[in-house]
Amino acid sequence: MALPICIPVDETPDPFSITLPGGVTVESINLMEQVHPAFTPLVPLFNIIDTVVAVFNCVKAIPDSLGPRTSTTRG
Repeated sequence: MALPICIPVDETPDPFSITLPGGVTVESINLMEQVHPAFTPLVPLFNIIDTVVAVFNCVKAIPDSLGPRTSTTRG
């Protein structure tokens, strides 16, 4: 009879723990699963930053859309 093959299994790491405003504690091994609910209240701020960047890029593109600049100086 053959002996069973035993493969050593690594121990599970201790879960990360984040305490959110209001006293809720989130525990998980995957840190990204915890960061998402922590950043949820900041979504409106990220939307404002995206809007400001889009307006800046729009204003910056206006001179390029009007065509090349020509010089009308007389010599």
